[in-house]
Amino acid sequence: MALSLISALFVLVGCPGDEGKCDSGICDSGEADADADADTDADTDVSFTTTWVTTGVTLAINNGTGIYSFGLAEESGGGWYGEDCVAGPGPNSGSTDICHDDVSATGITLTTVHAIADVVANSTTLITVTIANGGSLATMLGDAATGDCWEQNDLTDYYACQ
Repeated sequence: MALSLISALFVLVGCPGDEGKCDSGICDSGEADADADADTDADTDVSFTTTWVTTGVTLAINNGTGIYSFGLAEESGGGWYGEDCVAGPGPNSGSTDICHDDVSATGITLTTVHAIADVVANSTTLITVTIANGGSLATMLGDAATGDCWEQNDLTDYYACQ
């Protein structure tokens, strides 16, 4: 009964303030919805996942466009940095300075090899599933056009990404 009286009062008098409108007792202030659901994008942020198996790794890129670089750094004593995508050879990589830098917007698959001489950009990796699952492998995805990069499992902040 009280709700009916309030609704009738709004119909007769109008909504509080001049900026709103009232339709059948339901008032609209004209202001935008400002509650906690402010994230209105379609989640088009770039992200990536790596799937390791005994034969290698598959990098899957979500919402990618353009060409990317994929770097791997084993952040442990004596770790492998030869595929880290950082300019110049890294610690414990000798003269090896490989970057998997021609990665399509959807990703790439690299085959695991067991000799440094067999590591080829955009084709093979020295990283094994055991190393990947050991907890010290940082991976990085870099956007060649914008210079943006994203990292995963970066224990020592080796990659200075977002």
